[in-house]
Amino acid sequence: MAASFPAMMSMNPIRRSRIILLLILATLAADAAACGTIPPGQEEKNTEARTARVSLASMAIKSPIFLFDGSNRFFKFDLNEKNWTPVSDHGFSDKEPTLSSSVDGRWISYSGPLKDKTTTQYWIYDQRSGTDKLVLEYPVWGAGEPKFSPDGKMLAIALNFDSRQWAGVYLYDTKKLQRWTVQLPIPVTLSVPTAWWSKDGKELLVSISDFSNRAMDKYYSYHLAAKRVEEISGRHDEGGYDATFLRKGREIGTFWGASARSSQYHDSQFSPSGRWNAYLDKEQPDTSYLLNVVDKKGAVKKVALGYHMGCNIDTIAITGWLDDQHLVYRDGSSRFVFDTVTASSAVLFDENEHPPLFTW
Repeated sequence: MAASFPAMMSMNPIRRSRIILLLILATLAADAAACGTIPPGQEEKNTEARTARVSLASMAIKSPIFLFDGSNRFFKFDLNEKNWTPVSDHGFSDKEPTLSSSVDGRWISYSGPLKDKTTTQYWIYDQRSGTDKLVLEYPVWGAGEPKFSPDGKMLAIALNFDSRQWAGVYLYDTKKLQRWTVQLPIPVTLSVPTAWWSKDGKELLVSISDFSNRAMDKYYSYHLAAKRVEEISGRHDEGGYDATFLRKGREIGTFWGASARSSQYHDSQFSPSGRWNAYLDKEQPDTSYLLNVVDKKGAVKKVALGYHMGCNIDTIAITGWLDDQHLVYRDGSSRFVFDTVTASSAVLFDENEHPPLFTW
């Protein structure tokens, strides 16, 4: 990618994943011979393995999805009636907004630069009350990725540097609707702060990267209950995007949070109640593999047939469960919903609609 690492770090991660997906698709088209193609006859197998197709409205899905329209207005979308209910229009520019969800689905965080091109706004939307609230305004450069804690009670925002100042790390309490700054020991200039939650949600793990001298990178743990900062050790991966945090030589498990669900891809995932497990059966002897769902008794339902295309490219991936009955999955560049009761599928967004960012 042509973008520098600091620029990539400050880029909306969902936009980054889209760029990566486009590059993958472009590579696949250009290097089909090198990466592999679907063997003769596999298309027919796919037709045989595909579940019955029905209309989306016939599935009676109660869970709406949330997404932006072409003008970056925020909407609630009823999948049965295909009704678009406006949530907000904060005057975002044509730059792609961020979008993320708390694990429990109650809270949605979204942000974007305004049309004045000088300000970025962070908002939080409460699905329970149907209201949103402004969390933070910041100069347009250096906007960071919001991350919900595992329990959804906190939202962390690490704001990267711009040409004028080092920004810092902010925490927002979703219950008290209050924001405060995490006071780190050093006001590092020309640095990129990033933040992750620990798996138990008790610590906010912060890395501060100094790209002029990577030996000066710092790692901290902010203990939420005591509001205390502890300096720890750590390291970044070779690409510099992901950090590993260490305390006395032992790795601290991290929780990566929930980005927009449309940008998530899984090899397996349980439904909310645990009744069903969707998984990719990649033990096929050829280049094909099945997307299956299995219940607690071991009864398996075949959903679709995917292919290993080479170059680590797979055609099918699990997006997530809308509810305990309906699974969203990607097949090529289209999105589908599978109904575990009727064993049927419906098109959510086809490849001609350029599936947007969405979450629930």
